[in-house]
Amino acid sequence: MCKTHSKITELYCRTDKACICILCFKNDHKSHNVVPLEEEYEAVMAKKDETMANILKMKQCRFEKIAEIENSVDVSQREAEKEKEASEQVFTDLIRSVQRSQAEFVEVIEERCRATKQEAEGFLTELRTEVAELESRSGRLQQLSLSEDHHHFLQSFPTLCSPLKDWTNIGVHSDVCFEAARSAVTLLKQRVDEIVEELPEIKMKRMREHAVDLTFDPDTAFCTLVISQDGKQVRECRHKTECSLQSKEI
Repeated sequence: MCKTHSKITELYCRTDKACICILCFKNDHKSHNVVPLEEEYEAVMAKKDETMANILKMKQCRFEKIAEIENSVDVSQREAEKEKEASEQVFTDLIRSVQRSQAEFVEVIEERCRATKQEAEGFLTELRTEVAELESRSGRLQQLSLSEDHHHFLQSFPTLCSPLKDWTNIGVHSDVCFEAARSAVTLLKQRVDEIVEELPEIKMKRMREHAVDLTFDPDTAFCTLVISQDGKQVRECRHKTECSLQSKEI
């Protein structure tokens, strides 16, 4: 029933996507694409199966994305645990300044894990919400297809076709590379071992009295470490700008 003219809505304006009566057509829709209500109903009903298939497809895609993200989180956490375990023995053999870096390095790993997990939880929440929405749409579409109220069907159908977020290129990266950091630390330990082997007759007491002239190679240092110009001091950069300047200097 037309709310403006209190007449039966026998027509459908495709231009405005609205059910209208004959007076609405004469007054406001003469230049629009207007067809009989039944004709539009039949046209939309013909799209029902396709719409249902699209809903099911989107639902399946989101289930697959959920599994992908959950697996990425598991892989990321396992890799982080392995890296922490591998770093334990190496850092305990290094000098005091490098030992302090161990805790900072572990914190970097854990922060990345927390950030990855937080990002993944956000994605999972959003995906599960969309799955629930798609299930709701599926149920509503099934109910609408059984309804004899064509007016209500045409008014409700467009809401079932509204697009959702495109998840094609969205995911959680679990392949965070720690190899560069591990290689740099291992190289440092190897150099310390080489110095010890070259000086077998020097007692450990004398070695503690004289600083060993070690230098860090900025080309193999981890991206969050800042190397001094003489290559003898290392610390973690606290800001992205500082890391960027370090890269430019290298």
